[in-house]
Amino acid sequence: MVLPGHIAGGYLAAEAILLLAHPALPASQLTALLIIGTLAGEAPDIDLIWFYLEHRFNKTVNVEGHRDYVTHAPLVWVIISLIIAVIGMAAHSVFTEYIGWMILAGSMSHFILDSIEYGVTWLWPLTNKNMLFG
Repeated sequence: MVLPGHIAGGYLAAEAILLLAHPALPASQLTALLIIGTLAGEAPDIDLIWFYLEHRFNKTVNVEGHRDYVTHAPLVWVIISLIIAVIGMAAHSVFTEYIGWMILAGSMSHFILDSIEYGVTWLWPLTNKNMLFG
């Protein structure tokens, strides 16, 4: 999946969470949450920066190799999201809690979309095997 698809997936996932949960937040915070969820849809591809820096002079490298980095492991994003959500709950901050849920929704949309075409290491660290849904 390319950038526009992941951005759209993140937006739709964030919008779905907000429509289902109806958090009592001001419009400005709801907009911020939509932006966070939208960006989280592309966030696992942050590894492209390191991938290109590492392989910038090697023209034979397959760009699909960027999915071997830890940022393409769903468990990493689940842990990050849940830590943020729990911090929000502990601090009684609905906004902070929902930041965690937006990151979770957006990043999982990324992995679901990648699973259709490329495969994702859903069971990492137990295995490095890519699983396809398509």
